[in-house]
Amino acid sequence: MRADLAALTQVAGDLERLAASAQRAQTDVERLADGLNKANLERAALRKQVESNAEWIESINAFRRQVNVSIAELEADVAAMNAPSMQ
Repeated sequence: MRADLAALTQVAGDLERLAASAQRAQTDVERLADGLNKANLERAALRKQVESNAEWIESINAFRRQVNVSIAELEADVAAMNAPSMQ
């Protein structure tokens, strides 16, 4: 009976260690999941910022094209005013 009691005590100790190990593993998995969720949120925020920046760049490029057309028209007007008239 003492041998059975000793074996059961050892099994109980093993189970306690196993339960503690499982608890640590669960904590690690939860920490990993939290990290993954945080990374996903950061990636989504970065994607949104990149999309916003792309829209700004397109807007700036459209304005730049308008300014370039205006400059070309002004240059043509100045060139026409400076050209000798054929009268």
